[in-house]
Amino acid sequence: MTTEQMTWIDAFGSSHTFPDPNIAGVTGRGMPQVRNQLDPIAGGGSRLIRSEFLARRITVPFVIVGDEVTARTTIRQWAGWLNPLNGMGKLSVLTVLGDTRVIPAIYSGGLEGIEESSGYYEGTLVFDCPDPYWQDATPQTVTWTMVAGPFWSPVTAVTINNNGDAPVWPKITFTNAVANGLPGKSGVITIAGGNLGFTTNTWPAFNTPTSFTIDTDPTSRDAVSNLGDSGWQNMDFRACNQLVVGNNTGIVVNTGGAPMAVGSTCVVSWTRKWLHV
Repeated sequence: MTTEQMTWIDAFGSSHTFPDPNIAGVTGRGMPQVRNQLDPIAGGGSRLIRSEFLARRITVPFVIVGDEVTARTTIRQWAGWLNPLNGMGKLSVLTVLGDTRVIPAIYSGGLEGIEESSGYYEGTLVFDCPDPYWQDATPQTVTWTMVAGPFWSPVTAVTINNNGDAPVWPKITFTNAVANGLPGKSGVITIAGGNLGFTTNTWPAFNTPTSFTIDTDPTSRDAVSNLGDSGWQNMDFRACNQLVVGNNTGIVVNTGGAPMAVGSTCVVSWTRKWLHV
């Protein structure tokens, strides 16, 4: 059986192992708290209006073994790695089942006061997690490829299985097989019943990324990354739907010829969300 391990991934993507963490003493890893909104009914009782999961708080006990110099050095390092002004980090858990799940988190406290006892320095780190769901460390993917004809393959709708515990927003990555591509064309990608239309100008020979990613999440700060001088325009990426729990469908169709070179790819990726680590 795998020994459960927890690490901190800072805002810059670097991973740090907690100093002698007491995994058994970690709190907040299970199912998040629920708030049920009830509406009183005349004559007694009530009816359920809605249920929602609340943001979770996770606490991680730790122990530093060594002299004062070792402890002070370690605490200074962790102060920098946990600095909330750098942005959100992630808590990562390698579970006893052998899989890894992560949760976006931000440091909330724990380094203000650390207890010392005979060479042991003990404390409890506190993290706030605005999104209560754990996530897979690696996304799921479905790929379409531009083939001779030209058309996208597969040509029929494919199943996109979101077998997690919550709906998720997909990301869509176009990768052109050559730097300068083909003259402007258009097409539509349909995900879970929502359409994403795209129209291209001629891909210029210079200053052209060969790949870019569209994040369909309306709250994303980076809706389109690495777009640069590619000439892509009129992309209605907000029109995509979430992937519901269970089976969804997806298909890519050209409406004005081939927008990309043969060998190019369109990859739909999604990261499953979980209620429990």
